[in-house]
Amino acid sequence: MNIVFGMQMDGSVWSNQPSAIGKVRTGPNGLLNILESQLGLSKPTLHPALRINEYMDRIKEIDDDTMWFHDSFSADAWSTAKQLLLWRDELVEAGWKSNMVIDISPKLKCLSALENSNLPLSKGRPEGLNEVLEYLKENYTAKISTISLLEPLNILPLRWRNLFNLLRNRGTEIIDYKETEIKDCSSNLKCVQAVISGQAMDGNSLLPNDDSLILLNAANEWDAADHFALWLKSKTEANDKVSIICGMDTNILDQKLKKYGLPSLGRILPSNKREMQQILPLMLANAWKPIDIRLLVELLSLNTSPFPKWVCGYLLRAINKEPGVGGRAWNEAIDKIYDKRKSYLLEENDNNADENSKKYVEEIQSLLVEDRYAAKEGIPEDKLRERCQKVIQLLSWRINEEPMFQELVSHARDIQVLSKGKSIIDRTSLERMLDTVIGAGSISYRTVEEAAPWRVYNHPGQILDSCEEVIWWGFNDDTGHNPAYWSSIEKDALKKQGVILEDSKNLRHIESFDWKNGFLKAKSRFIGISIDNVKGEEDYHHPYWDEILCAAIDIAASEDEDFVKSCIVKNCKEYYDMNWEFAGRKNLFKNVSKIIPMPASPEYETNVKINNPESLSYSQMNTLLGCPFKWVLDYNVRLKLSESQTIPTGNQMIGTLCHRIVEELYKSKKQIDVESAAIESEKLYDSLIISMASELLLEGNSVEKNRYKIAIVNAVKHLVTLINKNKLIVDTLEAKLSGQVESIPFTGYADILLSDEAGNKYILDLKWSSSSKYRKNEIEEGSALQLASYAWMLKSTNKSDNVSTGYFMLAQGKLLSDSPGFTDDVLKSEYSLDEVWKMGVASMKAVSTQLSTGLVEVRGIIEMKESLDNNLKEEKVSEGFKAKNRAVGMLYQKPPCAFCDFGYLCGIEGGAL
Repeated sequence: MNIVFGMQMDGSVWSNQPSAIGKVRTGPNGLLNILESQLGLSKPTLHPALRINEYMDRIKEIDDDTMWFHDSFSADAWSTAKQLLLWRDELVEAGWKSNMVIDISPKLKCLSALENSNLPLSKGRPEGLNEVLEYLKENYTAKISTISLLEPLNILPLRWRNLFNLLRNRGTEIIDYKETEIKDCSSNLKCVQAVISGQAMDGNSLLPNDDSLILLNAANEWDAADHFALWLKSKTEANDKVSIICGMDTNILDQKLKKYGLPSLGRILPSNKREMQQILPLMLANAWKPIDIRLLVELLSLNTSPFPKWVCGYLLRAINKEPGVGGRAWNEAIDKIYDKRKSYLLEENDNNADENSKKYVEEIQSLLVEDRYAAKEGIPEDKLRERCQKVIQLLSWRINEEPMFQELVSHARDIQVLSKGKSIIDRTSLERMLDTVIGAGSISYRTVEEAAPWRVYNHPGQILDSCEEVIWWGFNDDTGHNPAYWSSIEKDALKKQGVILEDSKNLRHIESFDWKNGFLKAKSRFIGISIDNVKGEEDYHHPYWDEILCAAIDIAASEDEDFVKSCIVKNCKEYYDMNWEFAGRKNLFKNVSKIIPMPASPEYETNVKINNPESLSYSQMNTLLGCPFKWVLDYNVRLKLSESQTIPTGNQMIGTLCHRIVEELYKSKKQIDVESAAIESEKLYDSLIISMASELLLEGNSVEKNRYKIAIVNAVKHLVTLINKNKLIVDTLEAKLSGQVESIPFTGYADILLSDEAGNKYILDLKWSSSSKYRKNEIEEGSALQLASYAWMLKSTNKSDNVSTGYFMLAQGKLLSDSPGFTDDVLKSEYSLDEVWKMGVASMKAVSTQLSTGLVEVRGIIEMKESLDNNLKEEKVSEGFKAKNRAVGMLYQKPPCAFCDFGYLCGIEGGAL
């Protein structure tokens, strides 16, 4: 066997030769595996998380408040064990033995105690390397003919130098690295290569028009990718001479290569953020209390969720009404799930349909609501394993259809193994365990490297042979692993015991050598592509960029630095030209026909007659008058956001909660005194918050939770005071009202329907908002369509003309009304509620007539065009349209653009105007 060895060669291709039997290219891990196999030392691959778990048991055994690691271990046991194990492995690789006791520092004292524990610790790579060294010392021979080194033997880590010397003594030929002398200095590239190789360059200078050496800077990945892909496309017949070093993820570059019809590189970095990889983390994240409703919604919104889509849909709609669990909306959803499940089982002739349906919903309740645990106290190991088993059962039968599922099942099983014997696992430890098990994540199985004429390397240290043109994609800062810090006292104490730690500067030397190796392998051209902004964050060029630049400055010592930079440092934006030319390749751009984006239209004509709705409500009518386009999409086409994007929060959530508290207060009472209402509302707030405002229970929200509690109790007190002051009794909460408009059934639900001793009726609509200004203006201007619709429906039902209405602003504790018998602070309205209703009906008729002809107006666009064309402010435009409508006896409603989900469809968002 003939081996080519480099410290960065793990994962590289074995050979570029058509036939290469007995030739292997490998790095430290690969060579260690070969030697272990030949010496009979092979062992199963062990997940690093299992060793961390074992080491954590050792730490627990000796932990007390005198130990150096005690505070850290108490706060985060897993991370502490992980870090201590890294230090321990570094020492073992450097020669540490289990019988050594070094107490020169608290750190070494603790590591010594841990190393002398009798608890098991699986062997890692350091033990594997040491075992191979010991076997080779005992005259064992490896069946390796030659090992060619890609880095000089004298700069390799000490243990690897010892290994190669032992192999040489056992008959393996070790071929040391020899640097090739640069004799040709006919180009900028060759001159800089010669200087970096240590050769004198007297009398030479840089050539301004030489493009053999380019340090290319790009503002972002898209510019860099487009420039590089275009360069490859511009001379495809020469691409077999190109070697590409992938210094970063090629996802964006692959997209640009596809654009030009070129093969993709497929070097997509692993990620743990892919949706499928969130199944296990979200299952475990939903084991804690207080409930985080966002995490629950994320779990239910996954394409591969623990429950069928229809179940998730019911639950998400319930959360959309009440953002919590266990409340009225949630329980209604559970009942619907039970009914649907039972109906299905009956169709399948299940004799135990009722019992099995109960078990089905009990499982949902158990997983999502009941089996939740305090983060610090932790989750019982059996409950943790149950959750992992749920993931295993969910994915196991689908492994053949999605390769990644096999990895996810493996993660769940690893967590089950790690939890064994722990009894209770706190949230911090579980999350750290999960991070270690998942690691960097997975590659995308749908992205592969495609056959191409060029060669691709993951690291410059993998390049063996000279290459005509070397392109370093992502020539950016690549900060490697920083070795542990050991004080000089610790190093001396370890050295006396034969434990020789690698000096960090030696590790940097190897790293720098590999960079230089990749650069020197370029024969005719080197292009390093550095990107200023990667994934939205500022990035910096590679450290070797500075070394190349410094060598160039030395060559042109008589010139200033700006001249040197002008010769070799280029920027993508310099090449935005119709006659594109870069690094020996050309391309001609031509103007394409100008595409004028379709402007936002103020109206659309359809070939379909849009009929009147089968039924109407205030919200429907309000939308119809405000923007027919939104109404058509909302109620006719039935477009809507997914439930996961419409979770109530802020004022909407608090308003719903306060409304429910009022409902519960008057559920079985017609009247209540203020003090009793305040006491009861506090209790209701505490009991309802988990089902209607669970986000307030999360850590960090205690101040906001208490603030809202005080605000809601005050709102209730003001409301009860108003009711009692007017000697009113509560007739109905959520009172259903109805009527007929143009033969269309019209229904609505009044928040509170009240009456006085004389039988007069009062309607209160409860609102929670940060300001009462908008509602006040609505009443004064005579456009309170909601109050007008309630008054009209109540009059239609009760045959009574004496109906008072008003908005009760909960946050302000204030009643807004134009009814004299309702409040002392009566608002003066331009129109009575009867007149408002008549104008609203007239407007509805006009819009319905338009829709019946297929004409759909986009009121937001109409008003915005009016504003832009006449340079008017939004308020002036609204006043103008309001006046025009009033002049013909119709009601103007402001377009609901601020609360619309269709802004990009109509063009009011996205720059269509």
